[in-house]
Amino acid sequence: VDQAQPTGSFSGVTLKCPAAHPLQSFVTPVAGYGCDKCNLDQPQGVTLFGCRSCDFDLCFDCSKPEKVLSKPLGVST
Repeated sequence: VDQAQPTGSFSGVTLKCPAAHPLQSFVTPVAGYGCDKCNLDQPQGVTLFGCRSCDFDLCFDCSKPEKVLSKPLGVST
């Protein structure tokens, strides 16, 4: 079940990488992508939010506003 938004935006909060690029949702084509907040490896077929320019990714759980705002990673409101 895909729980993600089409872009890295929740309730008016736009997720950004540390370099301030907006994050875009994508489905992992293979296993081995990792979340840069929780450091957990992600399986194939899950939705992550990422910046390909910076090689920065957040898993769905860590991309929730309450999680992101608890430790700033480049969030814009």
